[in-house]
Amino acid sequence: MRHMNTGGVIPTFDLKDRARKAREFAGLEQEELASRTGMARSTIARIEQGRNRPRKPSILAIAVATGVNYEWLATGKTPTGGNSGGDDVRHQGLEPRTH
Repeated sequence: MRHMNTGGVIPTFDLKDRARKAREFAGLEQEELASRTGMARSTIARIEQGRNRPRKPSILAIAVATGVNYEWLATGKTPTGGNSGGDDVRHQGLEPRTH
């Protein structure tokens, strides 16, 4: 009999995944995020495809435009040090958007 892992799996996400999740969390299309950040839609698409590694100002612009935590977006870690969404990545609809 195999032992079940009751702790569950904690998936990790690359920057491309976190950027897409942040955009979707904010309810934005790529074009809308591009407009809010001052980037081209093609740049947003390349970031989400992993073909473009954005610099800090671009990551910060995406974080501000989507309302997600910068540290999570940039590194995948929450300010408490974990690799999950934590309390800092709130569910859309619980609080008003700040952008």
